[in-house]
Amino acid sequence: MSGLVSLNKELEEVFSKIPIAIYILDKNYSISFVNDKARSLSRLIQGNVIGQQLGDILRCINALNSPNGCGTTEKCRSCKIRETIKTTIQNKTDITGIEAQMESVSPEGRRETVWIKISTGLLNRNEEGIIIISLEDITSQKEKERLLKASEKMSRALIEANSDAVSLVDRNGMFLTMNENLLNRLGKSREELTGTNMFDFLPPDLAISRRDILDEVLKSGKPCRQEDRQDSLVLDNNVYPILDDSGNVSMVAIFSRDITKEKSTELAMRLSEEKYKFIANKTADVIYRIDLLTERYIYASPSAHPILGYSQEECLKLHSRDILTNESYDIQKKNLEAAFHERRRDPILMELELVRKDGRIITGEINACLIYNDIGSPVEILGSVRDISRRKESEREKDKVIKELKEALQEIKALNELIPICARCKKIRDDQGYWENLEAYFEKKANTQFSHGICPECARDLYGNEDWFKKIGK
Repeated sequence: MSGLVSLNKELEEVFSKIPIAIYILDKNYSISFVNDKARSLSRLIQGNVIGQQLGDILRCINALNSPNGCGTTEKCRSCKIRETIKTTIQNKTDITGIEAQMESVSPEGRRETVWIKISTGLLNRNEEGIIIISLEDITSQKEKERLLKASEKMSRALIEANSDAVSLVDRNGMFLTMNENLLNRLGKSREELTGTNMFDFLPPDLAISRRDILDEVLKSGKPCRQEDRQDSLVLDNNVYPILDDSGNVSMVAIFSRDITKEKSTELAMRLSEEKYKFIANKTADVIYRIDLLTERYIYASPSAHPILGYSQEECLKLHSRDILTNESYDIQKKNLEAAFHERRRDPILMELELVRKDGRIITGEINACLIYNDIGSPVEILGSVRDISRRKESEREKDKVIKELKEALQEIKALNELIPICARCKKIRDDQGYWENLEAYFEKKANTQFSHGICPECARDLYGNEDWFKKIGK
């Protein structure tokens, strides 16, 4: 073939069987031979590629936008494919694995970014400008790399954003990557920690238990959780397997949370609750808790039975209305609403009427306060009930006696006044001006009853001459 490379049948057959795209160019960069793989890589749907430029058959957007095709625009000067070919010709050297990015237009008219890996060499170093080129479309590979990098960046961001101490380790426990929280906990830099074994930083007993957890995850392929202590810390460790394309565990992600404060708080709360229950179970008053949302009892101390007639289990089925009269329920509700609006947390003292299980109404002294959650919303009523029925009865008896005493004092005061009395018949004039005998006056004023008798002097005056009197007198 005049002006082009002439290939013998054997060489052409060899190139045709090579599973990569092979192009042979002349010194003008025109295509003189392509193998079958190169034809499949060509973005031309049909037509002869011999004599065309690479940019034309690859549908480079710069070649398509130029009337004269590939190699004729200003941007073609910076084309990495042409630079590689040029360098091979000038230096008479082979070049392999150059990656080039190219904007092209698909046969359907879509603009696409295409990545090409190019290798070049002189077919015959004694002949000028006869070049063999292999091209590989690595667009899919580059897209995977891009997605992988994006995924790695996202994974890194997620790891760093996590409040736990996070690490990725291989199947042997070797650190692959970690976040700042883990570095701070161990007091190491990323360079110092990467490539070291996590078990080297643990006491022997703890290293054995964590090795067991890792082995379990590697064997089962399922996440595992473990709580343990390291020095003065209580740690909640969540271990997650990371599977490869074959479904095998290739790495393990470990999320280690410091729960020391939570555990201390839980212990303090448990001790506090035990003390609270001990006191509540021993006190004679009823200690209770009411859920504000449902207004149902969520706790009642054993004293509920002697005071209200309900067992602890029965109390948990009751509504707050069930043990209060309607009037007392309204009073309690009004006082608690006022306490909420005033943001009060101190107890409210109330005397309310309580309805026992047997229907009998007793008087109770209620100490109640609102319990607030972390965001300042009331969630419970905590209170105590004391039966003051006897005290109220005593107070009523006391009031009655005081009233009677006051009335008696008023009567005594009236008797201490100057009393108008008849000098002859001894009748007394009352406040309305009426005269009444002495007995009637004092019976009315002093609530005094008289029993009649006769004194010795009057007896002698009346009966002194009588024989029977004289006999008695003797």
